[in-house]
Amino acid sequence: MAKTKNDIQNIAEDIVDACCDAIDRNTAVKGVRNICRYFGGGMFYIPVRKKDGLLFMEMYEVLRETVGDRAASVIRGKMMALFGGFQLYIPFERTAFEEVIAEEIYRRNTYENASMREIFRDYGITSNKAYQLWREGRKIKLSKETKK
Repeated sequence: MAKTKNDIQNIAEDIVDACCDAIDRNTAVKGVRNICRYFGGGMFYIPVRKKDGLLFMEMYEVLRETVGDRAASVIRGKMMALFGGFQLYIPFERTAFEEVIAEEIYRRNTYENASMREIFRDYGITSNKAYQLWREGRKIKLSKETKK
């Protein structure tokens, strides 16, 4: 069965939402984005209890470098609780966090004067996709400003 864009975003959101009771939401997003950046696009077996598998230790190290020991343990534990015993598709960061990336692209180009060439290389997307996300980021930014 083909995965829709919504299904892929829901996987990442489920992990982030599960972690929010123990750690800050921004920390959880940062950690899950990093997992998607390094392991995105593949199917991985998530163990139920065993925390010393080669892949899971590698994921833990990536998390630990990004968000620290405590938050990495929480994210790892929540992933095991939610998806333990199953093959899990870890989505690409650019797919799972498209709205967040759209806001970042708009901010970097508009306020930090980063070139679009630099931006689309950083995110591993095409130039057309970068401009599309820039427009989406502008809409998100304007909608946030009008709600205030």
